[in-house]
Amino acid sequence: MSAGSRAPVVAAWGAGTNSTAMIIELVRRGEIPDMTLLAAMPEQPHTRRLIPFFRQWMDDHGVPNEIVEYQARFFKHWPPYTSLLDA
Repeated sequence: MSAGSRAPVVAAWGAGTNSTAMIIELVRRGEIPDMTLLAAMPEQPHTRRLIPFFRQWMDDHGVPNEIVEYQARFFKHWPPYTSLLDA
């Protein structure tokens, strides 16, 4: 890394109280993460309802954010499963 540059800051947003508060505080301090990631997984109904609202808040405050999903390609066990709820 060259002098004056920094490693990218990536926040993991679990859509819970702590990670939501962390992102709000980072924005308040002017320390906007370079990317915020949310794993696509089964969530409680109240959490699912929050996700689009907070993603819009992040968009409005210049916080890059994406929902990511793991797609298994190699299966150690058969039959393959796509989430812990399928196992």
